[in-house]
Amino acid sequence: MNPQNRQQNNYLYPQQQSSSSYSYTTLVPPTSINDFYDVVYIGSGSFAQVYRGYELINSRPIIYREVALKKINLAAIKDPATYKTTINEVRIFTNFNHQNIVKCFRSFEEISPLSQNKYLVLVLEYVNGGDLEILIR
Repeated sequence: MNPQNRQQNNYLYPQQQSSSSYSYTTLVPPTSINDFYDVVYIGSGSFAQVYRGYELINSRPIIYREVALKKINLAAIKDPATYKTTINEVRIFTNFNHQNIVKCFRSFEEISPLSQNKYLVLVLEYVNGGDLEILIR
């Protein structure tokens, strides 16, 4: 399904500019994978699963951004030092900007309602073209 045909999520709120005019902006970014549109599973590794989805970035005009969602299972990281390093690397990665490196727009934590496991979700620039490991070979 095309994301433009979907109903808008409830994270759009009007900002009153004057007594009679309103401008709609995205004030609260998604905080759950369920807040993204047309999410599909791409693959997984040792600690994470990767999904592709669409994020609403503007409501007037409606603009969607295709993103990759990397969902890291923090419960699978047993070593406290590795856990701390992972969190620090994500903070650095989110603030890093280079044309040859996938952009990390932001990250958020999510708790699975079934397992109660904590996940760190990275909202990344989606790069189409397949598996990097296969392209390198």
